[in-house]
Amino acid sequence: RRKRSACEDEPEVFTKAGRHDRGSTEEANTQHHVFQFYEELTEEEKEALDDDFDEINLEQLRESFVSAMDQLDLSDDIHLYEPPRLLNWAMKKPPVITAGANVTVTSQVSDRKLLEWTNAGFTKLCAAQVALVMLAGGDSDHLHVSAPLPLIDIGLSSKKSILQVVAERVRRLEHLIFRRTKRVASIPVYVMVNKANAGRFEKYLQENEFFGLREQDVQIFVQNQ
Repeated sequence: RRKRSACEDEPEVFTKAGRHDRGSTEEANTQHHVFQFYEELTEEEKEALDDDFDEINLEQLRESFVSAMDQLDLSDDIHLYEPPRLLNWAMKKPPVITAGANVTVTSQVSDRKLLEWTNAGFTKLCAAQVALVMLAGGDSDHLHVSAPLPLIDIGLSSKKSILQVVAERVRRLEHLIFRRTKRVASIPVYVMVNKANAGRFEKYLQENEFFGLREQDVQIFVQNQ
């Protein structure tokens, strides 16, 4: 563990166990800002930060960055920003997808082509070949609330949480598929959480009966596991 000391050229290095050592490594000189407010954290927050920092190999990260920069010629114009490429679906042959951003403007696509895409999407959804993944591994500490952001009232007029809105839209899509195809579709929903909030998500979904989704279709998994 590293935090800034009064002596800039001799930063304080400490470990999770609390043993303090002195060092002057490059990493210590450049990472002290991470622990600028370390002493203001609770013991639980210190433990979580320590665990996160333990997983970072600073030397390997530095070498990877240097290697990547060595392969770049920043003076070359090819590294300048390029606007997204507009795809033309009016041609007989489908447009070629190239590296970078490719954009389709649906208002410029024929109704026949849009219907073809919709039917293809419904077919894959009915066959459980498409799933929804919700990334909820962060926290809402910066909002000064105690619950994960997807579970709280964020100011919508309906007072619904983000997770409820997502679940209801999945249910609406399943209903739309049944109306169009007369086939039952169960869309898998995967919610990525972190170790600290996993229990909150499970309890929230159970208390709200998964907002109409089948319990077996909703899977919660912890990031990095």
